[in-house]
Amino acid sequence: ATNVHYAKWRMYWTSETYRALHLAAAGRVATGINWIVMRYSDIYLMFAEAMNELYGPDHQNTTAGMTARQALEKVRERAFGSGSSEIAKYDSDFFNAIVNERAWEFGGEGVRKMDLIRWGLLDSKIEAMKESLCLMLDNQHPVTIFDKTYQPSDFPTVLYYKMRTDDKLYVDYSSPNYYQELGTAPAGYEKIDWFPKTYAKPETGSGTTYRDELAKILVMATGINASYDYSALLGKLKNGGEIGDMLKQYPIGNGTCNYRHPYAIYDTDIYQSKGFLVNSYGY
Repeated sequence: ATNVHYAKWRMYWTSETYRALHLAAAGRVATGINWIVMRYSDIYLMFAEAMNELYGPDHQNTTAGMTARQALEKVRERAFGSGSSEIAKYDSDFFNAIVNERAWEFGGEGVRKMDLIRWGLLDSKIEAMKESLCLMLDNQHPVTIFDKTYQPSDFPTVLYYKMRTDDKLYVDYSSPNYYQELGTAPAGYEKIDWFPKTYAKPETGSGTTYRDELAKILVMATGINASYDYSALLGKLKNGGEIGDMLKQYPIGNGTCNYRHPYAIYDTDIYQSKGFLVNSYGY
């Protein structure tokens, strides 16, 4: 009834029922459009980002009594525990350390997209994710994800997992062996084939998952830039020729400009502005 869509920061994209709640509300209603609550870790990381841009990571702000590096490490201290060696173990490029820390700290909270747009990294991070995923499913090259590099042998062919004890409808997400080949199921665990098997080209039959799914991964979010060239990546993949042929069936690139992230002005706003507002970037 309320029709609130995840990460859609516009009241027009909610239902009339939901908008009516706001008109009748005596206080503010959480929308995901304007944040009501800001986590303290966000304040630390915004401070670290601003101080780093202005003065570098180790200049002390006399009002706050800390540096950008110390603010970042406050967040990591809460995550890893006081005295942990992990607190100071982050990317030597301090800006990249902030980029990564915000990804880990706010995972699933709907802010990553806006962070990446602010930094001018939306397209490059999406493409890096797509390449890593393709290499991971191809299972013959090392894969770097954030600050770690995995070898093909690091990924098991079979996942063993168990269900939660408090609600057996859901998987206990701490249980799967994502980075270890176990060989046999531990007591009380179930199993399922994972990507080294499920994305392999079948020796017989007509299965095309190995081709179709990787092509779909490469097509994702290709409206951001004018054009894309995946020839180098396809050259690394076992079945790159077939994937490339499949890729030709999809429209790729907006054909107009680079870095056109999907925040066009809504048509109602353009209409009501009576000619004062127009869309740019080829919209």
